[in-house]
Amino acid sequence: MRGTSWKGNIFVGAADWEGLRLEKTVYTRLRKTMADLHERLGLLHCGIDFAVGTLGGKFGDSVVAAVQDINPKVTGALFLREFMARHPAVGGGAATRVLSPDATESADKIRSLVSEFSTAEQPCEEVAVVPGRWAMIATSGQTSVSAGAQALTLERMLAVSR
Repeated sequence: MRGTSWKGNIFVGAADWEGLRLEKTVYTRLRKTMADLHERLGLLHCGIDFAVGTLGGKFGDSVVAAVQDINPKVTGALFLREFMARHPAVGGGAATRVLSPDATESADKIRSLVSEFSTAEQPCEEVAVVPGRWAMIATSGQTSVSAGAQALTLERMLAVSR
């Protein structure tokens, strides 16, 4: 993870949520909360971060979910939503990944590798590249886990190909 700073976003659909053995009602409530906050605050673009996990101790293995951060501004999640809007046929998962500086040496190298892995059924693309500093890629997969795994794989491939 490289610390606790933001590294990208991942879309988890209802099927993936249940595939992770998480309660359907929690997913439904999170989606409703997002819609309610969006409507009540009148925001066109915002990011809502959720924490999902177990607390342990006297709470045991019960899964809890909570809104932890409302960002009433354009956030990184916008790039994921835009990618998904451009590719409505994306299966169950999509992810964005902020690349580490050692993976951003060349915009051409990023573009070439991403296009090599991109298909009509599972597109992936570079979102932005500032060579040697910062870059973001977007990937898709049959599940959110496979989309996230592909983003991490591409990052590793770029970092070792320097």
